[in-house]
Amino acid sequence: MAMGVTKLKKGSKGVVIMGCETGEEMKKLKETVQICEFILDALDVMASKKKFRIPKVWEEKKWFSDKIREAADRRDKAYKKALNGVVKLIRKKKKEYYESMIVLNKENPTTMLKTLKEVIRSELVVNSVKVDRPDSDIIEF
Repeated sequence: MAMGVTKLKKGSKGVVIMGCETGEEMKKLKETVQICEFILDALDVMASKKKFRIPKVWEEKKWFSDKIREAADRRDKAYKKALNGVVKLIRKKKKEYYESMIVLNKENPTTMLKTLKEVIRSELVVNSVKVDRPDSDIIEF
């Protein structure tokens, strides 16, 4: 038979409810909850919201407001999300292309080798310039 029920903080997964058998367990649970709340409050102070610098040109302007700051933040988040989507799509299409090339060229070792070299070269980025010299035709930097 539970002596009491203590409700912990409401989270994203609902309210966590725990039962205690004795008064001592109830006291320990309450102390634990208080310690957790203290730690969370300390973290909120230390890890506060992201601050960004206003461009020097806008610092003293009366027209610059929180609404503009929020709109700029939304714009930056949308740009980052779109950029990540493009990178993900490029990686997916590139993978599909090379997989199909390898499957199509299973029977032809020459083109298979060329495809594999293309895959390997695309992973290793080396800047090279061709030079018209008899002793050296490629300079890497």
